Amino acid sequence: MKDLLRKTFGGLNMAYYLRHLLFGVLLGAFWFNGMWHSANPEKQYFLIAIPFMTLLYPYSRWLYETIVDFFTGGHDFIVATPLFLLCKLFTMMFCFYFSPIIAPVGLVFIFLVNRRQEKLEMND
Repeated sequence: MKDLLRKTFGGLNMAYYLRHLLFGVLLGAFWFNGMWHSANPEKQYFLIAIPFMTLLYPYSRWLYETIVDFFTGGHDFIVATPLFLLCKLFTMMFCFYFSPIIAPVGLVFIFLVNRRQEKLEMND
């Protein structure tokens, strides 16, 4: 069980995880503040879900970036800065909001990648 947790939740680079956790905290705080002052009768469910979404965001974002990198082949694109920032913000909000759905897939993928890497290291 300890090995499973190490290969999934501990499978990301610490700098990468902390960077995206910071962005997740910022997005979560922004959304939490908006929900706190909302008249939405179901806001308590969102207020409970936001901390979990914040913790899952780095894994969701990792899966998104892995998929995008696969399709773009690691190439860089030159676009206007406002368009780039708008797309970046949209994808960050998308990954944050859908992190309960995306992150479990990302965690399984991280586990499989780390298990494969460990097997390759054992064979060398």
